[in-house]
Amino acid sequence: MKDVVQDESVPYMTCETGPGVQVCAHRRPWISAEDALSMAVDTLGDGCNLLGFYMFHGGSNPMGKLTTMQESTDSGYPNDCPVMSYDFQAPIGEAGYCRESYYRLQTILHFLQSYGKSMAPMIPVYPDCRPKDLEDTDTLRCCMRSDGESAFLFVNNHHHGKRLPEHRNVTFRISFGEEVSEFTCPFIPGDVTFLMPVRMKMGKLLLAHAFAQPVSFAGNHYYFEEVEGVEPLFRFGDGREGDPRRFIPGRHYDSCAAEAAAGGGVREAACFPGGRGLYLESGDAAGSLQGSCTVFRGSDIYIP
Repeated sequence: MKDVVQDESVPYMTCETGPGVQVCAHRRPWISAEDALSMAVDTLGDGCNLLGFYMFHGGSNPMGKLTTMQESTDSGYPNDCPVMSYDFQAPIGEAGYCRESYYRLQTILHFLQSYGKSMAPMIPVYPDCRPKDLEDTDTLRCCMRSDGESAFLFVNNHHHGKRLPEHRNVTFRISFGEEVSEFTCPFIPGDVTFLMPVRMKMGKLLLAHAFAQPVSFAGNHYYFEEVEGVEPLFRFGDGREGDPRRFIPGRHYDSCAAEAAAGGGVREAACFPGGRGLYLESGDAAGSLQGSCTVFRGSDIYIP
């Protein structure tokens, strides 16, 4: 076999990112929804621009005319698989039912539909402080993709078969040329995986950072998913900030009352059931977002 050469001139893509695995006679691993999500997020953070899954939809092995057609040690393969079932613990199972992994991956798939074009030219960047080896479970696992002006920060605090520790007051310091973005995440719980925007343009408004995962946008309406256990604080380039969970429908956020009176307020946006959001207006045309920024729980939308 020839050595694999990493050619940076062509896109990095995958064929078999595994959101499931086949159960066989001698090995029977259980793949969780968080396993599936973390593999997808990690692969994108590492520079992947085409995320291929194996398998996304399970199925059934066909019956041959003279023999069954499953993989088996009798036919020279390393595994003894079921004769008919090739369910594979896939997001969509053999009979067409959707597992939790299917719903968890929807956030990433919607993100790629909306932000894939802007993320594709971004290159992966890794922090100075990285895990020493596979057994280092204390160092936070994170990386970034950036084009030098904006970025997506990828955080994986999940490990199959292990419970990684929570992290408090994690400070990220990111250089964009001569400018530096520095912010602190108060709490990152164990067993979570997510990505967050840094210096993301929202129309003419700059989102400095948000502790929530971008999902999609339509016009000037932006949708994010709340990361379980992480306070979804939004901070904008003009200094405005807010936590959608503290908003009361129909009322202005107290600390923004003066801005609201001047036409630069932050208020509730009821975009869909389960959503908690900021509605941003500004009289300054140079920094206006005549739309909404809504945060929802994944369970509000995807988990039946």
